[in-house]
Amino acid sequence: MKFNITILILSIVGIFDTSYLTIKRFTHKSVNCSVFEGCDFVTTSSYSAILGVPVAVLGIIFYVSVFALTLWYLKSKNKKVLMSILGLSGVGLLMSIWFVYTQAFILDAYCLYCLVSAGLSTTIFILSLIAVLKSKDTNITIDTQYETNN
Repeated sequence: MKFNITILILSIVGIFDTSYLTIKRFTHKSVNCSVFEGCDFVTTSSYSAILGVPVAVLGIIFYVSVFALTLWYLKSKNKKVLMSILGLSGVGLLMSIWFVYTQAFILDAYCLYCLVSAGLSTTIFILSLIAVLKSKDTNITIDTQYETNN
């Protein structure tokens, strides 16, 4: 349960992070980046959109989806929903790996907000994997108890 509440909180942080980048993108304003100098370069590069859709917008969609699925899971305890969170967060992890690779080895510039998002999506994946594994342990325990009692 703690894992799912943490995922919920992390997805909210992700929504704020990617919303900030989206607003800056559409208002053509500079991204306030205190640690790195490459935020604007990264967020306006040719790698900052997929099929014309800004990556930040895709980030909002990702985090809102994780948030909604996590709420659904907390209400329903449906393990298929938990598996959906794991699958979605796996896609987020793979995308984050690509974007960090792009920043490091193609653009040679970093965006703090992009790295925060990569950290969030990675953490969400790890927590959802742990939640799935714990839910499977619960099934094994229940099945074992059932067999013992019969």
